[in-house]
Amino acid sequence: MYQEKDNMLPAMSAVTKTIASHFLVSDFIVKYYEEKKTQIAKRKLNRLEELYNSLLERLTKIEREINRDYVCKEDFEDIFERTASYIMNERINDKRRCFQNIFINSITASFCPYDKTEKYMRMLDSMGWLELRILGVLNNPSKYNEDEGYIIKDSPNDNSYWGTVLSGKNSMDILAILLKESKEDIMDALYYLEENRLIIKQSNAIHTQFGGNSMHILENMLTPKGKEFVAFIMQK
Repeated sequence: MYQEKDNMLPAMSAVTKTIASHFLVSDFIVKYYEEKKTQIAKRKLNRLEELYNSLLERLTKIEREINRDYVCKEDFEDIFERTASYIMNERINDKRRCFQNIFINSITASFCPYDKTEKYMRMLDSMGWLELRILGVLNNPSKYNEDEGYIIKDSPNDNSYWGTVLSGKNSMDILAILLKESKEDIMDALYYLEENRLIIKQSNAIHTQFGGNSMHILENMLTPKGKEFVAFIMQK
């Protein structure tokens, strides 16, 4: 069993007590940590510590936005415990951040059923890193392309060799170029997103045209459900 460093426990206790006292999150947070600290491996404890430290910093900035009714109900304890459990067991850092974002966006929403929070966490848990990257692209394709240094270099009137190469490509082809992943892996990820109604069906039926902007076929691929999910996993 992993033995924590002597200075870790007082620091963690201080963090959890601060969160509890300042944000109406009851002392179950402290109790949860106390119960788990002797049961979990070092890597999981580190992830739990990461969550507490990050929450302390973020909650300070959004204190006035917290939905007090949401955090004061008994069911909120389950939401926090689920969040902590998902984060402790998730090896991908970006997904851990997304779990935390769902938690933050839930407690600051004017109205958010606990079932919705749990549903989004289950959905995120079942995703791989590639599905998340694709959602990041589809949220704003042109900005993603710009931020990455214009991997897709065509313009609305591009009749160059590059424009010719891109002519007739579908969304799977364009995503494979943008993300530098195989078409097979992209296809699997798109299938998952489509089955969960996060992107429109038969999105690959749209093809680019010679002389057109290839990025436009990635626009409007997110369904209303997909847009809301992306909003929940993004940092507030």
